[in-house]
Amino acid sequence: MLCRHGGHVVMLDNLSLGTLENLNWRRNGDELEFVEGDIRGEKLLAKIISGCDWVFHQGALPSVPRSVAQPPESNGHNLDGTLKVLLAARDAQVKRFIFASSSSICGDVDAPLKHEGLPPNPLSPYALQKYAAEKYASFFTGSMVWKLFRCATSTFSVRGRRLIRRIPASLQNSAWRCCAARRR
Repeated sequence: MLCRHGGHVVMLDNLSLGTLENLNWRRNGDELEFVEGDIRGEKLLAKIISGCDWVFHQGALPSVPRSVAQPPESNGHNLDGTLKVLLAARDAQVKRFIFASSSSICGDVDAPLKHEGLPPNPLSPYALQKYAAEKYASFFTGSMVWKLFRCATSTFSVRGRRLIRRIPASLQNSAWRCCAARRR
């Protein structure tokens, strides 16, 4: 954990898919500040990301069926929210931006294992939103205008004891979490 290695961690979560009990792993002395809020709140993002060295953007509304039934709501969280986090990170001049993508951008592929070298083939609004968010992140890092170092990770069938039981485990990655780390 970053807070056990000298970092001050600020976590933003709207708690729509989780509970504060998921933070029960904390120990005395851990520098973890929890902020309940939405990644689409530009003023809130500017406030909590200011002074941060790294941003770990794990936020998503991870539901393919929901993205099909309610594409504008899903897009607002998954794509618009990511763009707002990227802009806040750029404005705060963070050193690193780590972004959680999704294996769903590969679609149904005839391969024994999905890997990052596969061509994108998004088959749902959720997959398309995550792919577009990856492209935004690439633009922010490859642009001559905005030099932001980024890393994208793709999750595959995340499992764990704090899974939300009302959402299939295969659709859960780190729901709605955005963390930022500052040096002490």
